[in-house]
Amino acid sequence: MRMTWEVILGMSMILLVLFSVLFASFVKMETNYKIALIIVFFCFVLIGIIGLVFLACYIGYYDCKICHKRFILSLKHYLLGPQTILKRILRCLNLKSKS
Repeated sequence: MRMTWEVILGMSMILLVLFSVLFASFVKMETNYKIALIIVFFCFVLIGIIGLVFLACYIGYYDCKICHKRFILSLKHYLLGPQTILKRILRCLNLKSKS
């Protein structure tokens, strides 16, 4: 369920950027209005990206392979923790060991 919301939010942000660029380029208006419109749309995209980070951080939970307890990472540990492209290197909050 969590992945569904991430995909929906991510796709809506991509469509919003495409729509804003197309709208600002094809509609006849002054250059100042076009620039302001693109800035407003990029602010919405930034809010969407921040929403995706919070969604991925606070809704997800992780299982420790050693003690089999579930834990939720803080935002600091989620953003600054070591990771590879395919997996996240975590430390169990109960054991303080790599999981």
